[in-house]
Amino acid sequence: MAFGYVHAQDRLFQIDLMRRVGHGKLSELFGPELSEADAFYRTIGTNRKAMEDARRFDSLPPRAKEICESYIKGVNAYIEIGKIPLEYKILGVSPEAYTVEDIYAIAGYMAYSFAYALRTDPLAEKMKNKLGVDYLKDFDLHHGLDSNRVDSTDTTDTSNSDGISMLSGPNILDQLPVPLFQGSNSWALGPSRTLSSEVIFANDTHIKYASPSVWFEAHIEYPGFGFYGNYLAGIPVAMIGHSRNHAFGITMFEEDDSDFFYEKFSSSDSAATVYKDSLTSPVRKHRETIIRKDASDTSFTVYETSHGPIINDFLPVDFEEPVSMYWNYIAIENNLLEAFYRLNYASKKNDFEEGVKLVGAPGLNISYGDASGNIAFWSASKMLKRKVKHGGKLFRNGHSGEDEYSGFHSFDKNPKIVNPVNGMVISANQKHDTIEGISYPGYYAPNTRYDRISERLPKIFPASIDSIKTLSLDVESRTEGKICREIVQVVLNSSAVLSNIEEEALDELRDWDGEHNLRDVAPTIYYQMLYTILDKTLSDDLSKSFFDELLNTHLIKKAYPKLLLNPDSPWWENKSTDQRKETRETIFVESFKKAVLDLKEMKGEDVLEWKWETVHTVTHPHPLGNVDVLKPFFNVGPLPAPGGNETVNNSGFTFNNMAKNEAYFGPAMRIIIDFADVENAISILPTGNSGNIMSEHYKDQSEMYVRGEFRKMMMNEDEIRKSGNLLEISPKK
Repeated sequence: MAFGYVHAQDRLFQIDLMRRVGHGKLSELFGPELSEADAFYRTIGTNRKAMEDARRFDSLPPRAKEICESYIKGVNAYIEIGKIPLEYKILGVSPEAYTVEDIYAIAGYMAYSFAYALRTDPLAEKMKNKLGVDYLKDFDLHHGLDSNRVDSTDTTDTSNSDGISMLSGPNILDQLPVPLFQGSNSWALGPSRTLSSEVIFANDTHIKYASPSVWFEAHIEYPGFGFYGNYLAGIPVAMIGHSRNHAFGITMFEEDDSDFFYEKFSSSDSAATVYKDSLTSPVRKHRETIIRKDASDTSFTVYETSHGPIINDFLPVDFEEPVSMYWNYIAIENNLLEAFYRLNYASKKNDFEEGVKLVGAPGLNISYGDASGNIAFWSASKMLKRKVKHGGKLFRNGHSGEDEYSGFHSFDKNPKIVNPVNGMVISANQKHDTIEGISYPGYYAPNTRYDRISERLPKIFPASIDSIKTLSLDVESRTEGKICREIVQVVLNSSAVLSNIEEEALDELRDWDGEHNLRDVAPTIYYQMLYTILDKTLSDDLSKSFFDELLNTHLIKKAYPKLLLNPDSPWWENKSTDQRKETRETIFVESFKKAVLDLKEMKGEDVLEWKWETVHTVTHPHPLGNVDVLKPFFNVGPLPAPGGNETVNNSGFTFNNMAKNEAYFGPAMRIIIDFADVENAISILPTGNSGNIMSEHYKDQSEMYVRGEFRKMMMNEDEIRKSGNLLEISPKK
């Protein structure tokens, strides 16, 4: 109950926003500009799922239920007697009481934060329909490439004869005023690999930057229980944390738990869809009403087929046929709350694994280490059994009956590693090795971070807290260095005549090893050039807006390293240039020259001043920080930051030609625990632990964070009492 009170004291507005995302009620706070985001979440059904899960609340283990009820009492006690955050006064609204249903609504927000399907699958399907599968060979789509058929029903190029037309408006997920999950690193080293001869555990989750950042740190101690955790706003059990006996963390198991189906309605009233070409399947209709601040209410109907709701209005590209979306989180019974309750309270490895088994969706890699010397990770998810010909990225036929699922794989077929001989487990969103030949289609990150961690870890054995710190802050990308050397060699081998400033820029690129330090010049030139190469290569076939949307997907992250190293790809020929045949060489040379010219105009003629710190910054935006007068008070940053896309110190940005590579996601915390000295484990948050703008702890870690510093996670009672920073809470009897 005390934790609920303190959590609300520091993060009440964040708790409110996250539950409103899951319920589809942001418009009640912000007005009609977020109506589309509300409609999206109500269409996919997180609000209905929260109500359904809340009805099963009594089936929780009694102790878990008691914890939730006490936490809710604590939150509501603060709402009743505490100081209401400034944000409510600015918006002219008051917070509502917190409920069990709200806990499950936040779980729904978190679950969809992990889903890349909405960004990726419609783009992959449209590329296949428009261009044919030969163009997909440079993309990691995991499907059979035995046909070059272009779907004759596709008519989406009417506005652009050379490309694919896009739906108007920003991506729904980019509108949300709360952070979304992106990736993560985690590794654990067994006693044989550490200087202390005890397990060392590390985790950093990669999440969209925001102020306050997503995690709230809390150490909860009472007789029989002691735990230091990273908590999501509104959730009473930690998603990441450690006791004195065990530690666990998460990364995304980016398996594909969503699919899109072409549907056919069997009647004009949309009461049923065609199933197996001759049968029908009833459609459930949900009438949703969105209450909007400073505007009239709006209502719409959700059409839910046997595969999921019709989702056309929220796809990034237009499709003539009705398209439904299947999503595991909505379709199955979920036990996330009980699962993490068990992970928090586990006393030994086998108990912990029983908790892992309860996670159905979203897919998580759960890493583990303990004081007994065990290390492990398990991929936790109910994985769909798809037919071999379907990898999950392309749309399915919802009316033939041939593309249906055949159930789920059993948990023992999920990827896992327990006490490996090499004494280390690593999870960095990579695709895992198969078990019994089972395919795990998904939206996996490139292996860049995984390979770098795997390469560096053995070189620091026996590992210490300090050497693990250094690894977590590593900013070298061998992938980008390799691509850069290829581009430089092509330019050097060409007959291009280079100016003095171009020669100087090429010298910087020639010597680049993929480091992304603040004073480095090469990454500034490289990414300016890389964007232009990809733009010239892809936009003529796809359309500029389609290309820009593609830059926000893992699809492009895995595709461009393969594409740029393949001189025979069909993407190189530019359809808009009739006079000459476009080649990889001409695109590389033209893009290099344009990048240098653009940087000269934007940053001056001194190449050595084109430093990474001048273009790569971190800003932590607050939901009210888009108002100019409030921005300096609520937003944190911009702060120059090292790192880049898919470096171990992952500081991700969207490619552009503006020499402004502003990081929009990165480590949402870093933790390192040596079980030889648990009470001196270390951590850092991107901003501060408090979400209260008037608190000294609102942004007191922000500069430490970009400098790569850490601080203690205090668990020693004497040390805590001597700090003098105590709040005493005396509940009424």
